[in-house]
Amino acid sequence: MSESGYTYGNISTPKHPGFLGVGAAASAAAFVGAMLGLASMFLGQLWISIAFFILGVLAAVFLSLAKRRGRSRVERAVAGHMFKKAIKQGSTTYVSGPASSLPDGSFRAPGLLAGTRMMDSHDHFGRRFALLWDPRELTGTIFFGAEGIGAGLLDQSSIDSLVDGWASYLRDTGSSVDLLQVAVTTQTTRDQGQRLPSAVEANRKASRLGEVPEFASSTVDEIVTEINNGVPRIEQRIMATFSAAELKEEGTKPRTADELATDISAFLPSIMEQLAISGAGTVTLLVPEDIIDQVHVAYNPDTALAVELARLSGQGTGLRWEEVGPAYADAQRDRYIHGAGISRTFQVWRPPSGVFRENSLTAILSPDRVSEQKRVTILYRPMSPETSSHRVQTAVRNAEFEVNQKGKRPTQEQLLALQKARVAEREQAEGAAVMRFAIMITVTVDDEEKLARAGAAVKRACSTGVQLQIRASDGNEDAAFGIALGMGIVPARHATLSTSLREAL
Repeated sequence: MSESGYTYGNISTPKHPGFLGVGAAASAAAFVGAMLGLASMFLGQLWISIAFFILGVLAAVFLSLAKRRGRSRVERAVAGHMFKKAIKQGSTTYVSGPASSLPDGSFRAPGLLAGTRMMDSHDHFGRRFALLWDPRELTGTIFFGAEGIGAGLLDQSSIDSLVDGWASYLRDTGSSVDLLQVAVTTQTTRDQGQRLPSAVEANRKASRLGEVPEFASSTVDEIVTEINNGVPRIEQRIMATFSAAELKEEGTKPRTADELATDISAFLPSIMEQLAISGAGTVTLLVPEDIIDQVHVAYNPDTALAVELARLSGQGTGLRWEEVGPAYADAQRDRYIHGAGISRTFQVWRPPSGVFRENSLTAILSPDRVSEQKRVTILYRPMSPETSSHRVQTAVRNAEFEVNQKGKRPTQEQLLALQKARVAEREQAEGAAVMRFAIMITVTVDDEEKLARAGAAVKRACSTGVQLQIRASDGNEDAAFGIALGMGIVPARHATLSTSLREAL
């Protein structure tokens, strides 16, 4: 970061205000208890009235207890109950293949991806692209590969231009009624050591030069050997999830997977152009084989070498989408065992406490020396301009209500929330959009002893450059793993508690 002092974003956590510093849910519980108590008192039921008063106070105290890593006691209790229930039902264990209960005896991806279908589609220029269709949610997800140029050789004005391009793209997504979510995944893996030697060998065969001196040949071989030792592989992809459901206010009917693919193909070139000028660099359409191989290796990390050799040979793996899942998986409370891999997924639950700069996530996105796979996925859910305006106005009113309560001095946190809300109001009036986002980090190791070290590395990275508060996906490790793959799962559609209820808590 240069000394210009530029910062980006205006990040805040929405919540519903209550009275006297307690949350909206606790205030509502106390109010209901008081009303029922007064009603019972007017009816002459003194003891029942006292009972309602006591229950209202106890409920308010229970709901206003301090949160632990952003989760209230109610949320933790619900999560714990759901996990215990899943264990009793046997749904935390997944077995696929001919010996499983799957009707077709396949190796489908478990959980929320089990019912999805991979389609091979074409745009108006005849280019192939992958469309992952979810018949239950009526959504389709397309995939782009990105090779960014990095910020190492750019001046501040160029960096600001790239940030502005990405912000413009996210703002424009709110104008599309069909676009539900945009996901950006940065994946670092341990390179299998085959790509560079294969490229050198192919170049030598294609070269039309005469006999190469032995010194030059041996020097190249030595360089390849040294560079190719333990070099991490970094891949980035961008996913866009569209809805094919009926929109009565827009007058559209439900669409089939083929109809959605046809509609998407019409504006694929413009999407790729927007992504290219927003720092994504060289943008390519990913085909079904790319996604199938990536997801298969994610669930089966021990097949990484075989998959890479098959791809380098030009023949491909020949895998189908129905074969990407593991033969066995077990979702434990604090880890997810799948095939020969052991994974843990972390969620960022609190906005950064410091300023946010263009290099704030560098440490998080960089590879570590422990994990076989490290995957950082940022999920963006755009809001329409009307919804953005409503949320901004609501945030301002809520912040002003908390600050201006009589008999109570506002805290520094409440004053900061009001300041952020007013800044968002000004920015939204100038054309900015409100964007909901989440960050998920998955680490996969091949030895259980490495899991704690990988988690510690993630926590160190989250405290470097920007202070991000993270928590493990305890009790939901299997679902979190699938969501962090960026395969079009919209978390809000599968949450146990609604968004408004979580904000109230």
